Amino acid sequence: MTAILVPLDGSKLAERVLPFTQDLAKKLKAKVRFIEVVDPTLKAADAGLAESPEMIDIILADIEKNKEAAKDYLASMTTVWRALELDADWEVVEGRPATEIVEAARAHQVDMIAMCTHGRSGLAQVVFGSVANEVLRESGLPVLLVRPRGK
Repeated sequence: MTAILVPLDGSKLAERVLPFTQDLAKKLKAKVRFIEVVDPTLKAADAGLAESPEMIDIILADIEKNKEAAKDYLASMTTVWRALELDADWEVVEGRPATEIVEAARAHQVDMIAMCTHGRSGLAQVVFGSVANEVLRESGLPVLLVRPRGK
């Protein structure tokens, strides 16, 4: 069975890959695995790399909150896809996005990765764009890159 990994980040821009993925999944009878990577280094940077124990606790709590939100988001997405009679599952991981996406692709032996080139806005958009480039270079798999237009 063909398998497609779809990295998402909860943004509407990242979701613009979904119609393409849905068409592919239907035509190929493929299994779709959604993944969201919670990057703790971005949270530390947002907090100004604070070193106080209190700030570290706040950052860790925020990371856990983001992981829970990601789980709810992907579980909901999976429910919708299953209602459309598509084979879908999900996972939330913590780490460096490009590395975790490539590792998940290998671990789940997917046949391709489908993602947007810009899943976020502002500075995070630049970071995610570089994630797409790194996934393309490092995965060794076909990668469907969708460049969303507009906001």
